[in-house]
Amino acid sequence: MKSILLLFIAIPFLGLAQNSDVISVADRNSKESVSFRRISTSDEGKKIDDQQVDDVIYKKINGNFYKRVIPQNIVDVTWFGNTSDAIQKAVDFASVNLGPWKRAKYSIYLPEGTYVIDKPIKITNVEGIHIYGGGIGTLLEIKENTKISSIFELNGTAYGVYENFYFGGAPGSSCDNFIYMYWGDKKSDVQPVGYPKRSSTQNSFTNIRNISGKFKDAVRIDGHNQNDMSMWYNCSFNGNWTPKEKDFFQSAFNIGDGTAGNNLIHNFQNSYIVGVKNAFIFGGVGGSITGGGASNVDTYIVRNNPNETLLVSGVRLEGTSRIYRNEGYLNGIHEYPDNVTFQNLWYSASGSPHDYFDSAADGILIFHGGGTLNIMGSTFTYFPKDKKIRIKLSGAMNNNFHNAINIIGSNIPEKFENLFIVDSWAHASANVIGSNETAEGGMKMGNHVHQWMKDFNYKSTSLPNK
Repeated sequence: MKSILLLFIAIPFLGLAQNSDVISVADRNSKESVSFRRISTSDEGKKIDDQQVDDVIYKKINGNFYKRVIPQNIVDVTWFGNTSDAIQKAVDFASVNLGPWKRAKYSIYLPEGTYVIDKPIKITNVEGIHIYGGGIGTLLEIKENTKISSIFELNGTAYGVYENFYFGGAPGSSCDNFIYMYWGDKKSDVQPVGYPKRSSTQNSFTNIRNISGKFKDAVRIDGHNQNDMSMWYNCSFNGNWTPKEKDFFQSAFNIGDGTAGNNLIHNFQNSYIVGVKNAFIFGGVGGSITGGGASNVDTYIVRNNPNETLLVSGVRLEGTSRIYRNEGYLNGIHEYPDNVTFQNLWYSASGSPHDYFDSAADGILIFHGGGTLNIMGSTFTYFPKDKKIRIKLSGAMNNNFHNAINIIGSNIPEKFENLFIVDSWAHASANVIGSNETAEGGMKMGNHVHQWMKDFNYKSTSLPNK
């Protein structure tokens, strides 16, 4: 015991009771000198015994318990190591029980380095957790030849902040999702005993990307129960999708499934998506996408099931086959009209080295299946020769609402009289105001901007059903 005691230096600590002191010891991982303060047999209401002595946060010396002094309330993951288990231990320690759920007391720091991930890191029933890395130098990499469901599994988390780290995958590895967020048992409005009591809401994610790795959906936000108002800033994902790929790179963001009305608004800023089948899938959910864009993407936005309002603004798309596709409309599931607005959109069918990232074979660039679609101040350009673009309008198989598309102040390089395909039963109309057709031989729609009531207003009965 004497040889062990030589490792510690007692340091007086002003302001503490006489039976308290601080000792200094070398950290087993970083080798830096770390301070520990003597505590009683409890810490923040948690009983401390020999089972809690991990030699990282808690130590026991000569029958006394000591707790690590944590400067600025920041827990460094490398205190525990560089694996999934190390991150999990940091997460578990950072959260304090407050009755029905936990609240994060400490921030969690991932210094630059590679963290070997072989199982999901679970954050459950927690408010206010903060996990941040050192930027591109902080890599969470799935272990070689390992398949996992997710890297971060967030269940009943709220007001969390996740920022400045990257995802990756070693050879032979894969995951369903880098981030999977949901609430409880994913089916009950009132959670059974043992499941999180708080919903997942208002979590923010900043500067998170992947530099490698095979994934099905980079981010999956489940829609079985309340899971809303997440915010994503400068989060981008890259894949290697081809038309032959059926298992991986299906989407960058897959949000909701339409079964819960409380899965509401999600917002994305400056997300640039490359090499996936669908950049965004919205099911029973709305929100906004501003800035950023996509390339090497089959469809930028897919919507299915009843949806909330969606705004897409200031987005650049190139080497993208389709801009927007609305699925599920023929099932008669729409109870309320969808409202979608694209503004300041710049679209080019070219810009990809791969032929399959071209304008769609059927020429349908936008397929709108219900409600109102607005295209404002946007430009469509660089289409392959002899390939016409089409905007298709359809509608739900009920009479609850009509379908309309409004094009205002946009540039469309196609003969306007051939632009639309409208299902005759769809109660649909197409309205174009102040837009300019640039195709050779086409009409100059900009010349008719003053004719508000006559400026290219079409009804479905005057268009062929194709």
